[in-house]
Order: sequence, then structure tokens, then C-alpha cells
Amino acid sequence: MKHAWLVFLAACGGPSGSGDDTVAPDAAGEGADGSVDAMPPAHIGGWRMRAGDSTLSYRSSTPGPTGTATLDVFHQNLASDEFAGLGHPVVDEAGNLYLISTVPQQPAELLSLSAAGTMRWKTTLETGWSTGPLALGPDGNVYAHADKSTMSGSTYTYQSKVFVWDAETGAPITATPAVDGLGGILLPPDGSVYGMTYTEEAGYGLYAKSSLGAAPRWTKAEGGDAYALSPAGDMLVTITVPKTGPHEVVAFEPQTGAEKWRYPVDAALVSSPTLAIDSDGTIYVALSKRGSDLTVVRLSKAGAVEWTHVEPSITYPSRILVGRDTITIAAQTPNYGYAGVVLTKVTGARPAGATTPCGEPQAVDSADVIYWSCDSGIKATTPLGASVGSWTGRFTFQIVLGPDGSAYDVPAAYFADHQLFRIK
Repeated sequence: MKHAWLVFLAACGGPSGSGDDTVAPDAAGEGADGSVDAMPPAHIGGWRMRAGDSTLSYRSSTPGPTGTATLDVFHQNLASDEFAGLGHPVVDEAGNLYLISTVPQQPAELLSLSAAGTMRWKTTLETGWSTGPLALGPDGNVYAHADKSTMSGSTYTYQSKVFVWDAETGAPITATPAVDGLGGILLPPDGSVYGMTYTEEAGYGLYAKSSLGAAPRWTKAEGGDAYALSPAGDMLVTITVPKTGPHEVVAFEPQTGAEKWRYPVDAALVSSPTLAIDSDGTIYVALSKRGSDLTVVRLSKAGAVEWTHVEPSITYPSRILVGRDTITIAAQTPNYGYAGVVLTKVTGARPAGATTPCGEPQAVDSADVIYWSCDSGIKATTPLGASVGSWTGRFTFQIVLGPDGSAYDVPAAYFADHQLFRIK
């Protein structure tokens, strides 16, 4: 049995998260691009950069740091063990951070830090469970998907459950029962729950519930790692990963599970299905061949193909950043280096005169500044590649934009992930 490490909690307030970074409603219900979402947030305020982004747009609803900001260590794991580490944070509307601290052979801890860097609280995590990315739910609490494996003879058993903590105190809230095959959940502002499942026997599946503990109101015997909810809450879109045959982009009516439309993908595109949904319901899909031909497709809300763009020398997309006039796709080179490409929304072509810096695009802010992770640190550019800021450091897989013009990252290198940096 295989598990995907996914926790997507819908954007409520400030901005899915994945996030995890969305054109999400603020307290007045207005998106970063000025559009008004039909679904108001259940939790007023509530920064939802990154894993709280139900549209997978990786967009912040406020500006990020610029060249006048400085990069400093914000927090560090002081354990003497060189393998001690910190997880990537999520940030709430007040600027409070939530992250996991680990030391080998010791129970992991969930920490909350204030915007000033002081410890608000910490709580010990249940042993035996590998806790995945954190996210803030529409109720303001902290959520995490966790996996556990056991072995009996030559047979492995994998189980998953969702842990919940009170964001004000760190007190544990009753976790879901352990189940087989839960890969991740998406929690939109209306309190519904959409789950992705996977087992070797059944393959991928999807379900919808009215709440975390309720029985499913519908289930589907198909699905994939990439699935997102439109900002208006009227369309759940996934890229199916079938056991045989080509991938398909499928849109469902969230309340009933009725299929709205289906778009079959070129059968040669089998790697890294990725999607994002814009504020107007437009869907962007990216896949690739194995080692080449990054292919990006723009689909209308009704499922019609509006353009297709192919980058032969780039492959393996991992995210799509949705800006005002452009989208930016994070991907890799065939030799597994990190890369990105910026495309205009209207035509799908690269903007005239645009250049891309080194590394991988991680997030885009409300001013359309793109934040790239490079071997030498973090770079911020316009969609055309003009420099907005640059901060020397180490490569990171996660740049988290805060609600106060700050950004956070934990280096990805071994022996270096015990420090949390802030750019402000």
C-alpha cells in the first residue's frame, strides 16, 4: 500500500495552503485580484498560505518581502543531535507560526511561536506516527495528516489518521480513528471534507463528507494526488491516476458528486500531474513525459481546452503559481535540477523578454512578485524576471509568505534543517 503526503485545508481569510498561497477571500470576502468569492470564510481572518490553499494557486493575498528586507534566524532546534530538525511552518492571521520540531529517538513536538519569536506553547506528538505537513483549518485549529506502518512477518500494514490541536493552547482535539488508505484531506470554508484515498488493491478514490467525523455523502472509485476546489465552491477537480489508460481531468459537483465534465490527457503524459484553479474558475493542468515535454493546458470552467503549451527541455511539474496575468510552473530539468517557466494566462506563451532565475518557484504574492528557491538562497522577481530582492542562504523546498510582508523558510540540506529563517 502506498500513501501520499497531502494535507490541503481550504483558505479562510488571509488566504492552501496544500496551503499551503491562494487568491483567497479576506475578512470581507474579496480575493487578492479584487474578485469576490461566492463562499465566505467560516473562520474570519485566518492566514492560509501554502497548505491551506484549496485552489492550489500558491498565491498570497498580501505583498511579500522586498529588497530592503533582511534574512535572519528566527528560531532553531538547539538539540545537540546533528539530525535534529524543524518542519516548515504555517502562519495564522496574527502572524503566529506553527511547526514541528524533531530530535532522533525522542517524541516530536508541535510548537507555536508568536510573530516576535517567543514561544506561545508546545505539545508532544503521539509516538509511532509520522506527522505530515501542518495546516490551519476553517475553524482556526491546527491539522496534520499522519501515517503509521507496522510489520507482521513479511506483511506491512499502513494506517493513517488526522490529528487536530487547539491553535490557542496546543491542546489535542480528538483525532480521527486510524484507517487504511487515507492519503489526505481538503477542508473548505463551509466545513465539508474531501478526502483522497489510495490502496494497492483499490487504487485511487475520492469521498465527500459534511464534517470530519461524518459518513461519506458520496464516494468515487477514481482520483489522484492532485485535486482542488474552485474559489466559488461549485467544482471539485482532480487529475485521475488510473491503473491503466491515460490520465483524465475530471470535474465533480461538490455536494452531489455528479460529474460535470471530463478531459482525457495525452496518453504519453504520465508524470507528475499537477493542477491549480484561478479565481474565475479557470483550470491549469501540468503533466510531463518521463524526463521531457512539460505540458501545460488551460481549461475553461466548462472543461474546454483554451490553449496548450509544451516545454520540451523541462519535466516533472510540482506546482502552479497563479498570478494576476501569468502562471508560473515549478518543474525540473531532465537531470533533476530545479527549474520554472512563466506563461501568460491569455495565450499560454512565455512573456516577451522574460527571463527566469535559478532554482524553483515557490510562491507568488499579491503584487505578482515570484519567490524562487535557489542553491544560493532566495530570489524575488517580477514575472518578467526583474529582480525585486535577493537573500543569500541555502536551498529550501518551502517558502512561506506571512501576512505582514515576511517570508519563512527551513533549509532542505541535511545538517542544516534545524534552523527557521525569516525575511523581513
